[in-house]
Amino acid sequence: MKTLSKKHWIAFFIIVTIYISFFMLVSSTYTSMFGAIFESLLCIFLIHNFLKESLEEYGFHFRNIHIQIISGIALTFLITFILHYNAISNFISKNGFLFSAGELMKRFADCFDSYALFSLDLFDTFVHAIEEEILYRGFILTFFHKAFHSSSLSVFLSALLFALAHLPFHQNWYTVIFAFIFGIVYGYLRIKDSEKFTIFSLCLAHFLQNFSLSFLLPFTNF
Repeated sequence: MKTLSKKHWIAFFIIVTIYISFFMLVSSTYTSMFGAIFESLLCIFLIHNFLKESLEEYGFHFRNIHIQIISGIALTFLITFILHYNAISNFISKNGFLFSAGELMKRFADCFDSYALFSLDLFDTFVHAIEEEILYRGFILTFFHKAFHSSSLSVFLSALLFALAHLPFHQNWYTVIFAFIFGIVYGYLRIKDSEKFTIFSLCLAHFLQNFSLSFLLPFTNF
């Protein structure tokens, strides 16, 4: 792992400044999505073109893509089951597994007035999952690892920043604590098993996790 250069600090300053700027300027879903896409592309551009470093060092590669997909899906099910065991088990015990699945999808479909609204919300969830993984588990985690040469500290700091970034939007500490745990798990896996848990597999898991939290789990309550 290389140490930090002046270029790394410049890249860090640019990314954080742009991120905070979009934070303050967000006024609609469209603005938020544009900011997420721009931030993702900016991170990749700075790594590849400005720092002249391999994207693989920051968690990007597509070797054994089927293993990455399986790992991402498995991680989603594990986190969802552990954190929401009571809600899921109560829903299934009341209705049975097959009926629960059908009822859940019916409620899910009924909540949207139009296909366009659903598509917009789904795409918004998708682009923000990509942005957050590229930013926090890609650039920032690697930046801290280069700065401190400590896996534990870099995972902790990246997870802390990830968690605190959720506070202005959600304004409750439960979400911040959940995001912190989420960040610790994802950061640890990215460093300890970088072949299975790449930015791609973590983006997939992050998207599926947000999808379950935003669109599916709220409808398990009667």
